[in-house]
Amino acid sequence: MLRPVGNIPYDDARRIGDSLGRSSERVRLGANYEVSFEAFHRNWCDRFGVTCDRPWPEVDLEYFKMSHRFRLEAGVVAMLERLRSSGVRMGIVSNSFHAGSSLQWMVEQGGIQDYFEFLISSADYGFRKPHPEIFETAIARLGLPREDVWFVGDRLELDVLGAKGVGLTAVWYNADGEAPGDVAPDVVISSLDEFGG
Repeated sequence: MLRPVGNIPYDDARRIGDSLGRSSERVRLGANYEVSFEAFHRNWCDRFGVTCDRPWPEVDLEYFKMSHRFRLEAGVVAMLERLRSSGVRMGIVSNSFHAGSSLQWMVEQGGIQDYFEFLISSADYGFRKPHPEIFETAIARLGLPREDVWFVGDRLELDVLGAKGVGLTAVWYNADGEAPGDVAPDVVISSLDEFGG
């Protein structure tokens, strides 16, 4: 349970949270290394004299529930079902300062947890996409030769660049029809219907 000392004005709480978020983002993008949920929450709590007797992943989950809204994109379940029926094994690799257990809660809210063998959050593993180490860990979790692994993502500079850097087939989910820029994906998909079709 969180125990504040006195009342914390909402505007102050939001201002400090935003400041920590911006500072964290600069570190995260500059080094491709994650500022974890524990570091974020510990900084925030100390600024306001808040003490906590719960494990940090539990604090992160409650924060996550209050601050995020989750809705599956139309067609996601049908796409996942097609891929699973075709024998495709799947995992999730996410750049997030939230604990993997918080992201797992979100996946469970969408009812899609059974489609994935694992979920890797950069908050738990340190490295962020496009750093090769997080991709290497995902390859190891699958236990497949890298030439058989396809990585699907919607960010060229994170997902496609990182996947290509470790020898994976890089699939760009380009639902918005963006120009590809300097990074060349191996495959471009513009709708969920194209997956497993």
